[in-house]
Amino acid sequence: MTNADEAFEYSSLVALPDGNIGLLWDDKGTPVVHPGIPAQQAFIAFKLLPPWNASTQPPAQRQLSPTAMTVRRDAIDVAPPSSWSKTANITEHEHRLRHGPAVVVSSYTSGRIYHSKQTPGYTSWVGLWSLPNGTIQTNFVEATGCCAHNASFDFPVLSYTGGGLNWTVAAAREAPVGYSRGMAILPGDGKSMVRPALSSGADMLHFGPDGHLANPHNNFVRVQYSRDFGQSWSTPAPIIQSPSRWQNCLPLNFHALHDGRVVGMAGMTLANVSAAMAPANMQKFMFVGELTQAGLRWGKPLPLMTIAEGVCEESDFVELPSGDLFFMHRVQHYDAAGKYVSQDYRQSRVLRQGTDFVPQPPTKPPFANQGFPCLLLTRDQKVLLDLNLFGSHYSLDLGQTWHDLELQSGQQLKTHYYPRATQATDGTIVVTSHDRYDDLYRGYDEVIWMQSFRLSDSMGES
Repeated sequence: MTNADEAFEYSSLVALPDGNIGLLWDDKGTPVVHPGIPAQQAFIAFKLLPPWNASTQPPAQRQLSPTAMTVRRDAIDVAPPSSWSKTANITEHEHRLRHGPAVVVSSYTSGRIYHSKQTPGYTSWVGLWSLPNGTIQTNFVEATGCCAHNASFDFPVLSYTGGGLNWTVAAAREAPVGYSRGMAILPGDGKSMVRPALSSGADMLHFGPDGHLANPHNNFVRVQYSRDFGQSWSTPAPIIQSPSRWQNCLPLNFHALHDGRVVGMAGMTLANVSAAMAPANMQKFMFVGELTQAGLRWGKPLPLMTIAEGVCEESDFVELPSGDLFFMHRVQHYDAAGKYVSQDYRQSRVLRQGTDFVPQPPTKPPFANQGFPCLLLTRDQKVLLDLNLFGSHYSLDLGQTWHDLELQSGQQLKTHYYPRATQATDGTIVVTSHDRYDDLYRGYDEVIWMQSFRLSDSMGES
C-alpha cells in the first residue's frame, strides 16, 4: 500500500462473507465495495479489535461494532481483491461513517432538578414535552403521606428555557387527574394537547398497598384534551369504545402525527382473563384519534403484536419521514401457567396506507435492553435515538442498524429510570427521568433527574 496514512484515512472495514475482515481503499482515497456486500453494510463496520482470529472467535463475536473496538494499523494487512469495484456517488454521510462512530454525545450536562417536600421522597413517572414557543416542560407524580394506601398525589410541572440545570416551578400542583407522561402537543393552532388522565375512582385506577395496580379490579387510564394550552381540560374519557370487555386499559403514551391526528399506545387485558393471568395477557395496542369540534374521537384498537410475541403496556414510538411509525417495545414473557419468565426488547414498524396503519411483525434489536423504552427522532430526521437505563443507541437508517451512543469519554450514555426526551430548537436534547425505583415508601429517596447534550459527528460538527 502506498501512502498508507492517506489510504487509511479514506478506508472502510467490512465483515466479509468468509468471516474475515476487509479494508476498503484505493490509492486515490476512493471507497471501494465488494460486489457481494450491500453498500449499507460496507459502511457500518469501522474498527478492528486486535488480535483478530476468525478461526477461533465465535461468529456472534465477529460482528464489528463502531464504538466498542479500537484500531491498530499493524493488525490490518488486507489487499483489495481485483474483483472489488469502485462505488459511485458516495454521500457525505457514508464518508463520515468511515472515520469512526458517526455520532457522539457532546456538551453533556447531568444533575438533579427536583426533590420532594419530604424525605424519603417519592417522585416518579416523568412526562416531557416541548411547547410551540420553545419552552420545555416536565411533570411527574409526587406522593406524600404516611404510606402507599393513603398517600396524597400531586403532579408538579417544571419549565425549562435552557441553560444548565435551571428549571422553574410552573405549577406546584396540577389538577388531580393530570398525568402527562405521554403528553402530545398537536400541530395546527399549537394550543391543543392530549394526555393520559391518572386518578383513582370508579372504573379508573386501583392501587394496592405497594403502590402498584391491584388486580382483579378494573384499571383504566382515561384520556383528556385541552384546547387552550392546558388552562382547562376535558372530562377524562376512556380511549376504548367498549370498556366492559376489558379489565385493564392503560394508554400511557401519546404522540402527535404531522397530519394533525394523535396516536396512543395502550396495554389492555380482556375482562374474561383471571386475575392471576392478567399480567401475562397485557396485549399491546395502538389507537388513532382525531380532535374535532365534537371532541376527541378514537378509532378501534389495532394490535401491535400477539400475546405470544410479548406483553406489557410499555412502548414508545416515533413518526418517520415516510409517515410510517417506528416502535420500540418492552416485552415480557410468561409461561402457560402465567409465571413470569423473562423480558427483553422488540422493535416494529407500522406502515401507513392512506389514512390507515398496518402493523408489521416485531423483530429483536441487536441489544439486550430492559425497562421503559424512549425513542427520539432528531428535528432534522437524520438520527434516531434509543435512550435507556441500560445503555443508549443511535441509528442513521431509521432503526435498521444500531450503534452504541457514547459520551466523548467513550462510555455509553445511560439514562435514569423511565426516561422521556425532547429536542430544543437549538438542537440540544433534553432527557428527564427519575432516580432509584418506583415503589412507594420502601426507603428509596427518589429525585427527578435531567440530562442534556448535543450530538456531534465524527468530524466534530454538531
